[in-house]
Amino acid sequence: MAELGSVVAAGPDPETDGIVRWRRADLAAVIKKRFDVTYCERGVGELLKVLGFSHISTRPQHPEQDAEDRVSVLIKLDFLSSFDHLG
Repeated sequence: MAELGSVVAAGPDPETDGIVRWRRADLAAVIKKRFDVTYCERGVGELLKVLGFSHISTRPQHPEQDAEDRVSVLIKLDFLSSFDHLG
């Protein structure tokens, strides 16, 4: 079960897995392929709960997204939000 936890924590590889975040259906396919055990989506959810994972997910990022551009946009938005109290 620790190996599954490592797979979940590492996240999918868009190149090999073809996805940017895990869904329970995706993990069920990974479990079937790696361990030759079949789980329904609800069963995968129970496994995730036992492993300490929650259903909360982060917003996926485009693989070619530039981190510097994102930071500059966030800085501009933060600066602009400082004027919200003016009206």
